[in-house]
Amino acid sequence: MIWRRFLLLLLLAASSASAPATPPARIVSVNPCADALLRELARPEQIVAISRLSHDRQASSVPAGWAARYPGVGLRAEDLLDLEADLVLGGPFVPRETAHMLKRLGIPLLALPAPTTIAATRQQVRDLARRLGNPARGEALIARIDAAVAAARHTGGRPPTALIRQNSSMVAGGGSLADDLLAIAGFANHARHWRLQPWDLLPMEKLLASPPQILFSADGRPPHPALAPHMATHRFPMRLLWCGGPTIIEALNVLTAARSSAPAAGQ
Repeated sequence: MIWRRFLLLLLLAASSASAPATPPARIVSVNPCADALLRELARPEQIVAISRLSHDRQASSVPAGWAARYPGVGLRAEDLLDLEADLVLGGPFVPRETAHMLKRLGIPLLALPAPTTIAATRQQVRDLARRLGNPARGEALIARIDAAVAAARHTGGRPPTALIRQNSSMVAGGGSLADDLLAIAGFANHARHWRLQPWDLLPMEKLLASPPQILFSADGRPPHPALAPHMATHRFPMRLLWCGGPTIIEALNVLTAARSSAPAAGQ
């Protein structure tokens, strides 16, 4: 009898350990990239609040009408105290005091890393959808991302050189998600010419000495008048640079439109 009870306890413990966690009913996001994922992967009634940045059209990765449905919150611990969340989504960087406060309150914090490849994005979408209790939503989003990748993929011929540059002289180097997207769309990332890191500063002197054939920037204009005769320019909203998930679809659309009018390498 004792052994039977012992075996029963072991079985109960094993089944409890393998049982999936209860999906969260009250989710708060403090990161605009997480907001974009929530819009696709969570049921509307699960969302309590989103990042304050998503109410700023220049920084937001979600439609303004959708963002207006939810209050915006910041990263400060006091912003989260009265929301009764049972899951908080953050980005790669969450203030230490906020993380400590959530831990003391027993509220799970899921810090989502910034994906650097399409494959990493697929995995992030799938994992988060399961965590939210909505795996079918995750598979639907992955199917849309895969369709956008297939439509954007450009092969054949020598790819023209391109560079994605922020107004702060920061560029998307090798190993970034933007680098992966450029390759899919049929561009050679000119940042690799200087062996730049995923996000690195490129001095104007170097850009003037060796400009790419195509420059993507926030305003779609060359950062120096001397560059205008030497390269084409296209607008690339900076809000598309940092997030994976559904943001990839829009980013690929921008790159594909530019690639269709791009000159062949060497021209």
